[in-house]
Amino acid sequence: MTYVKLFGCCLGNSSAPSLTAGEEHDEIPEKDLGDETDEGAGYQQDLWQLVLERKLCKTSRYPNQPTVTAPAGDNPTAEAFLQNLTTVYNQNGFAQRMSRIREIFLNIEPFVSAINTIVQANSVASLVWGTVTLVFQSVMRFSNLFEDTSQMLLELSKSLPRLNAYAEIFHTPQLHHALRDVYEGFVDFCFRTSEVLQTNKCYAMMQGRWATFDKEFLRTKERLNFANSEFEKEVRLADVQEQSRRHAEILSNIRSISLEGITATSDLVTNVTLPRNERFTGRDGVLALLHSELAPSVQQEISLRSRCSCVIHAVGGMGKTEIALEYTYRYGYCYSHIFWLRAQTASVLLDSFLDVVDKLNLDVMGVDSKKRVQIGLDWFRATKSPWLLVYDNVEDFPTIKKFWPASYRGAIIVTSQNPVLAHSTRSEIHLQPFQPTEGSALIQSYLKRGGSEQESAENLSKSLGGLPLAIAHFAGYVAKSQCPLDQICRSFERRVKSSQIWNSESVVQNTSYNFTLNTVWDLAFHRLSTDSKKLLEFIAFLDPDQVPVDMFLGTNSAVNRTHWQYWDRESVRFDAAIGILIERHLVERYNLPTGDCLKTHRALQRTLIQRLDTDLPKRQSVFNQVVAIAREAFPAANILTRGDTSQYKQGATYMPQVLSIHKNFIQSDPAIENELGFAKLLSDVGYYGVNNALQSEALDLLETGDSICTALLDSHPKEARPILADILGPLQVLIQYLGIDGRRKALKISKRAIKTREQQLAEVPPNQLTQLDFVNLARAHNDMGVSLSQLNRIEEASSWFDSALKHYQSAGDEQTLTARFGHIYSFQLWPLAVKKKKTEARTLAQRSVTLVAKAVGADSPLALQTKFLVAMALFTTGCVDEALILHKEVFEKRLIRQGPSHHLTLASQYNLAVCYQNMSDLEKAEMHLRDNITNSCITSQWRNEDIVRTKFRLSLVLRAQERPEEASTVRQEIAVSLEGVRPGALSGLPIYTDEDDMKLLDFGVAIFHGRTAGIWSSGVSW
Repeated sequence: MTYVKLFGCCLGNSSAPSLTAGEEHDEIPEKDLGDETDEGAGYQQDLWQLVLERKLCKTSRYPNQPTVTAPAGDNPTAEAFLQNLTTVYNQNGFAQRMSRIREIFLNIEPFVSAINTIVQANSVASLVWGTVTLVFQSVMRFSNLFEDTSQMLLELSKSLPRLNAYAEIFHTPQLHHALRDVYEGFVDFCFRTSEVLQTNKCYAMMQGRWATFDKEFLRTKERLNFANSEFEKEVRLADVQEQSRRHAEILSNIRSISLEGITATSDLVTNVTLPRNERFTGRDGVLALLHSELAPSVQQEISLRSRCSCVIHAVGGMGKTEIALEYTYRYGYCYSHIFWLRAQTASVLLDSFLDVVDKLNLDVMGVDSKKRVQIGLDWFRATKSPWLLVYDNVEDFPTIKKFWPASYRGAIIVTSQNPVLAHSTRSEIHLQPFQPTEGSALIQSYLKRGGSEQESAENLSKSLGGLPLAIAHFAGYVAKSQCPLDQICRSFERRVKSSQIWNSESVVQNTSYNFTLNTVWDLAFHRLSTDSKKLLEFIAFLDPDQVPVDMFLGTNSAVNRTHWQYWDRESVRFDAAIGILIERHLVERYNLPTGDCLKTHRALQRTLIQRLDTDLPKRQSVFNQVVAIAREAFPAANILTRGDTSQYKQGATYMPQVLSIHKNFIQSDPAIENELGFAKLLSDVGYYGVNNALQSEALDLLETGDSICTALLDSHPKEARPILADILGPLQVLIQYLGIDGRRKALKISKRAIKTREQQLAEVPPNQLTQLDFVNLARAHNDMGVSLSQLNRIEEASSWFDSALKHYQSAGDEQTLTARFGHIYSFQLWPLAVKKKKTEARTLAQRSVTLVAKAVGADSPLALQTKFLVAMALFTTGCVDEALILHKEVFEKRLIRQGPSHHLTLASQYNLAVCYQNMSDLEKAEMHLRDNITNSCITSQWRNEDIVRTKFRLSLVLRAQERPEEASTVRQEIAVSLEGVRPGALSGLPIYTDEDDMKLLDFGVAIFHGRTAGIWSSGVSW
């Protein structure tokens, strides 16, 4: 589906825009803004529609947009767009970027709320989400630009108007005009960004266009700041007009209200005794929307009044009761009678309704309760006075049906966790969690510490999923204990500590809401079926934002039931379980192009896990089942092929689930028991991560897997050894990036892996060894060779590479184990290159690249790694020009795939600069080195040693350009680090040459980041 169709679908347009793509409008014709009588809501709607159509025409400029399916519904929400983006990013291995995208959407949401409130046209607001989605779809092709693009949108989002109380101000023509300026500026920038990213020009030319794009961004930011300033001015002016209008309306209402023909006073008849919550924060838009839904019931002209009802539904603790209570105070002047009915059970509701009848002073002497209820209902049906009934905490409609007035007038608010009640009311409000800024405001209202802890307050709000009751609970604890907010945020890393806070009592003094956090969840879990409870416990361990339903139902092709017995394939049992959870807002189900998904609340997840912590046998049982579910979903590693790309899409989909399970495992206290099944799952996910350049995530999983297997080695040696050996191989690869100490540790791990493999195979008769046995033994020997090469022990490494090849030859050949043979050839190049066997090295290099590309694709991570290693060997043999071509190709593809700051991209760029330097293209060498330094930040993979080496190389380039002062400045920046590496390897030399220093610096970095000096030098180039 093209984006023209996408926007048409999202905005509810069944036909193409009325303007053609060739038409341009610099300005919308406005009427005389001073003549307000000529401009009704229809006129402003027409102007907004013109803006909308003009913007939609721009979609025809993108004939090659990325394909995306429109979110379901006529007016899809921000969450719908986010879920589609989540799916696409997960499938492409970029799941970790969704947190940044979600942050940007959250920042933009108040602006969209302002548009919805003032314009009251969902299609106009939906275009904002559509254009932002278009940007993030487009930038996915250029991972190196993701950081720049997301930072630009984040900064612009802070320049947009925030929703304060725009629904309660007078919507003047000037206000509409000012908001349209902001709207157009932001949408135009999104379109322009997408246009640049979707260019069909070569990569280098696209980079050139992008390099000048920051000027356009600054112009847009300046324009938005100015437009926002003008908008805020109009807001203040309109607010003055609205206050004057409202004051006059109130006076008019007080004079006109009458009760049963008797002149009324301004006294309100009510049974609401709950005091107003002085800490009530935010929700202005929700209250304004609620009042707009109920407004027809309080028309000044009695004949125009109609009965209105609205249900506010959400999970417990979202603030439904507080909103209803705040409404009775904020808009109480509109009603003559306001009554609060506690409706959680039929008996409690009966007592509340009889209290209302007493408040009305009706003649009910000597009649039973049933008759008294009917008398009360008759009063609500007959009176002409504006009344409001609040049914709080309703379980289902049958509970309140016989207390529901059959009248043509009046207003009714229902609060419930059950969204099905929306079928019984005129309108509904699905209450959403607090945005981080709203949650922060609530926290600050408790702490009264000013804005010094704004960031920590927003982080706490995010950690609690924006659940107001949970936020208030933790804020009350902080206020009581006077501890820093960041300390509370850190407590979530230690579940015991956060559980103590979670379960603490009497930390929130809130007279208007009697339920504690635990009570809210108890009520929510009340009457759940066994299957519903089990499903909820499973979801507690998984990714809260997107759990594929197929994890529980399976697919038609799923036949392996050795780990997890799916619910019946007709999904009847599952649908029944999930239906109950949806009724209570504990889970949401939504559809994506890849299938149905579930989401739940983070605060709910924490509660479920903490409750399981109190029943360790049950927690272990649930955990084991969740691991079995994930095991069934995540593909087992295909060791034989080395890089089975057909598994990558499925791996990307389910890796977030395993990461979530792992997080809960390591945070558990007391610890969850070690299970080899979980270790095997971690092994496969870690192997996937290594093959897809997700090193940070993979390292954590593999280290946990190593710990589990080692703990079980004595009690279950036969079962633990093969899993442990599978883990140690990729683990030593990742640890090699952690400095010299890491490489020494990697050598020890390689020795452990070989010993473990040999112990495993010693139990198998030689004639019964399988193809996989030989491949695994070859892998262990190859890893040993790499570990020795990391320490420049190439002679020793050579024999291990040769023995690895022999084991591969015992398992198959280049036709059956294509990737494996191509991979081992790339390592056998190192000894040949160091010995300067140029002809043999070039021949083997070509064979290695060809085989790996044939097996896994020319642009796969494994193929790019192979080309990098080949380029390194070619440089060592003196073929600098050939090395440059390969390094340039690998750098550009890594830049697109992994971004400018990824350690593999930086390594490729550094080696490309070295090639340019040795070919005397000093200008390009300097450009790449400076760019490299700019994009560098210290991580576990790209360390200070890497940055020092790059700066040292830059000083050499500057000196060669006869710029000694600049070279000296750079050298001074790294002087201390340089002195630190000099003792040891060359301690016998009284003076260190540049080549000596470079040799030491090269040895300090991982070999997969490239080496060009010492034994890796051609003798001329280094």
